[in-house]
Amino acid sequence: MDSRDYGLTEAEMRKQLGYLDDIVNRVLHRAAQMASEQPITIEATSFQINNYYSAVEDLCRIVAAAFENNIADLSRWHSELIDRMTLDVAGVRPPLLSDETAQLLHRLRSFRHFFRHAYRVELDEGEVRKNLERLKEAHPRLLADVEQFLSQLRGG
Repeated sequence: MDSRDYGLTEAEMRKQLGYLDDIVNRVLHRAAQMASEQPITIEATSFQINNYYSAVEDLCRIVAAAFENNIADLSRWHSELIDRMTLDVAGVRPPLLSDETAQLLHRLRSFRHFFRHAYRVELDEGEVRKNLERLKEAHPRLLADVEQFLSQLRGG
């Protein structure tokens, strides 16, 4: 990757990280108001957790577009995208995600899938809180992984 392409990829990634930080702030604000007697607060928190994972997926797509990552099995592309980001592709790119971060993101992906299809059931506050904790653990790991990725691309 030449320096111009690297600069563009890094700029796109940093912009996406800014969106992720904004979403984390919103999810924490919504979660602070969450109460089981107010289902709308549970729904609002769930919506922001959903948004967080979607924004992470967009970050991964930026990396995939900049490098080699074509996903052949479109029925599994959401999980394959995260798995691909853990690979060290010799001569192409280092891994974007650690295995630990990927595992947390897979759990958030599962929650997002449930959230998108939960129109027939009430959201469970306990499950939302579990996923909130996963998000709170995943975000600093993701930030550290991205910094390591960019540093390795720079050759540092």
